[in-house]
Amino acid sequence: MKDTAPTEALPRWTVDDEGCHVIRTRDCWVWMQARPAYCDRGRWLAHVEVAHPRLLDVDAADRWPRYYFDLERAKAEVEAWLRVRKQIL
Repeated sequence: MKDTAPTEALPRWTVDDEGCHVIRTRDCWVWMQARPAYCDRGRWLAHVEVAHPRLLDVDAADRWPRYYFDLERAKAEVEAWLRVRKQIL
C-alpha cells in the first residue's frame, strides 16, 4: 500500500470577534469589514495582508483594498484572486 501525505484542507471563511470575514492561506490572509450603509463605494471593504513580500508579490496594480457591494460576490472574487496567485486550489 502506497503511503501518501495528507491533503491540505482548503481555507475557509471565518468571522472574527469584530465581525470581519477572514480567509487565511499559506502566504496571506484577506479580511473584509462591513462599511456604513451611507457609503456609496461599496458595502464591504476587503484588505490583504501578506506574510512576507518574497512569498507573495502584491503591488499597486492589484488594487487593494477593494470595495464590494455584495458579500458573496466579494468572497467569490477574492477566492478567484487567491486561485490565480496559487494560494488556493
